[in-house]
Amino acid sequence: MAYVRKYSATFINRSLYWRIDHIKDTKNCWRALFGGSSVILCFSLVDDTFRVILPPDDVAKKAQYDRFDFDGCLGLIHCHARRRAHVDIWKRNEHNWIKTMSIPRLKGLHSSLYLAPVFFYNGTGEVLLHEKDTYPGRGKDVFYLYSLEKKTFRKFKIEGMEQFTFHIHMAYTPSLTSLTRCRERDSRKGLGQSHIVNSY
Repeated sequence: MAYVRKYSATFINRSLYWRIDHIKDTKNCWRALFGGSSVILCFSLVDDTFRVILPPDDVAKKAQYDRFDFDGCLGLIHCHARRRAHVDIWKRNEHNWIKTMSIPRLKGLHSSLYLAPVFFYNGTGEVLLHEKDTYPGRGKDVFYLYSLEKKTFRKFKIEGMEQFTFHIHMAYTPSLTSLTRCRERDSRKGLGQSHIVNSY
């Protein structure tokens, strides 16, 4: 199956997720999916199967959205009106989407920027947000804490952040399509796991 993927995969709970909008049919021609709307392609590393996940019904056609790990579930960040309005945060449970919160637009934020959740503080009712750019490589290491109760923002400074690079750590074994099975086999043999470090 050939498809157009404009974004890198997101790894969540033993599955890989891509955002796609075109697929190649049996006549080797590119065809838009669902009238040009972007969908999410999921590949399970447990049973080596693909499936297509439609975004929430409230997410408009050709809308801007990103995927992220929401407590081990697929999370979706829906940025309204080309990222110039509020942001909705969705979580997928089993076969349904649940809107968990809406974050208003921060006044003074450049039109190309939006705020993406990094961490949810359940005890304080605050969300740690990271300032991201629609253009890769132009985002800044700027963070905010948003209070769900007070609906207020405050800048969150991390001392020395400019000296470090963000990394993603994930377990790695030689075979992508049988990652889980290889890990189980290696654990029985008492072999250790190596790690890949991706910088961005």
